[in-house]
Amino acid sequence: MLRVLSLILLVASCVFAQDGDLFGLQRGSVGAFVEGGPWISGGTHPFVGGGVDFGFARYVGMYVDGGYGLAYGAKVGAFSAGSGIMIAATNKTRIVPFGKFGAAYDRTTLFGYGGVNVPEITYGGGVDGYLTKHFGLHTQVTGGRSVGRFGGSNSATIGFGIFYRSK
Repeated sequence: MLRVLSLILLVASCVFAQDGDLFGLQRGSVGAFVEGGPWISGGTHPFVGGGVDFGFARYVGMYVDGGYGLAYGAKVGAFSAGSGIMIAATNKTRIVPFGKFGAAYDRTTLFGYGGVNVPEITYGGGVDGYLTKHFGLHTQVTGGRSVGRFGGSNSATIGFGIFYRSK
């Protein structure tokens, strides 16, 4: 499914008229985003999140992000923070697909009873659509697989938001 979505986004990015400037990750670029949407883990629940990315080269960078979700009638809260490598299809169009792979640390709390800390392997991708040279709309799908003592569960988020990138 993600392969098909990536291929569609790549073809769509080639169809749009090209501008003179490069859009996406670049050496020395810094980006930030905020998003919200559904968090899927034992049901569908609301979440909000955000993060930053740093461009190391034209196509490669590092990201740090986090989010918070409430579940089961606000009886369970989950905070997640992680980082990893980001690969972007930097190009001269205003549509920039990207992929991410990294690790996160989740804190899931059952209010009134305590919580658990869970390490997680994360992966995903999305697309940034530039409205101006630096600002645009952001969407991504992120998956996670818990590991370690509480390992074995999967989760996903589908985020929609806005972003700003310095270059």
